[in-house]
Amino acid sequence: MNAGLNNEFLDLIKLSKQMKKPIVKFQPHKLIGIDEQFASITTYEINEEKFPLFHEMKVNDNQPLELTVIINDLIAWIKKVDFDKVNIVQWGFFYDEGKTYFPNDFDLMRAVNQLTSKVMNLTSCDPYISDMYSKLIIDHYDLRGDDQFEELLKLKTVDGSRMFHLLNQYMMSTFSTIHPLTKSDKISVSVYELEYGASFLAVFHIIKKGQLMNEFIRYRNLLPCGIGV
Repeated sequence: MNAGLNNEFLDLIKLSKQMKKPIVKFQPHKLIGIDEQFASITTYEINEEKFPLFHEMKVNDNQPLELTVIINDLIAWIKKVDFDKVNIVQWGFFYDEGKTYFPNDFDLMRAVNQLTSKVMNLTSCDPYISDMYSKLIIDHYDLRGDDQFEELLKLKTVDGSRMFHLLNQYMMSTFSTIHPLTKSDKISVSVYELEYGASFLAVFHIIKKGQLMNEFIRYRNLLPCGIGV
């Protein structure tokens, strides 16, 4: 066991909660969060200087430590044990000589990896990498300067969802808690046209205390924009 690594991991769990996603993959350089329906992905870059032991942790000489869990289930398990005495390995979290453990979900990890790879390929806009047409249309549009978006952020949960009309080109269903934002966070959006305009991928870029969080959400295009034809 490594008390320093365990303390780092508790801090990583706190960061992961900011993504507001139930499924979390811990890996060097970034956290990945996915909703239960696998409809959206959030990535959160982590500072190597703040988490040096986790970054250096290896399963073998070439493979870094990667763990995928249902985050609330892991937190509930941690509350029942002395986490300083937990061994963190590729198979999961082991306590009391393995009599109590929380497993690394390899099936869930494979599903997360597949979806993440597909989305990252779309943002490459490279037809030799992605099996779907994609084209960057809007690049880092500042949403903090958009009055309509700022008004939508003021909605309460009971108000339900509303439509956000981005630059008269793209309509997105949104609601008050869809983005994990605080007042001091910066947010911009990039849009990738998919399927020659039939759908699009919105990438929300959120800066939290200097750390980058990206949210990837795909929408059906409700407006005939005619771009890419």
